[in-house]
Amino acid sequence: MLEKYQPEFFRDVARFAQKCDNFFYVKLIIKVHSSGRLPGECHVWREDGRIVAFSAAAFLNPDDAWLWGMRVDPDYRNKGVAAKFTRAQLRVVKAAGRTWAGLNTLDHRKPAPTFRVMEKLGFRVE
Repeated sequence: MLEKYQPEFFRDVARFAQKCDNFFYVKLIIKVHSSGRLPGECHVWREDGRIVAFSAAAFLNPDDAWLWGMRVDPDYRNKGVAAKFTRAQLRVVKAAGRTWAGLNTLDHRKPAPTFRVMEKLGFRVE
């Protein structure tokens, strides 16, 4: 289930995000959205009553959004969490009036989990 990120969630996010690449990036995303320097919001995803994923939606202009910073607890990978979470974020983006959304893939040159999620949800690589 998607929830808007709250500062008290940081310990739970850090518990699994520290096991993922580039934990500093998650902290940066939280900082820029919390400070209001970047319009949009951060979200968490709960499974089995615990926070198991984090991501953010950046609202770069009145029409577009970027989903970025997805981190999924290694214990919950390959279970559809990222796809369910992304679908829920896309509903938030649409409700906020955005008509286009992209996923930031950090320019991966080889197939990565992000590409599997994109394919499941009907995105195309540009």
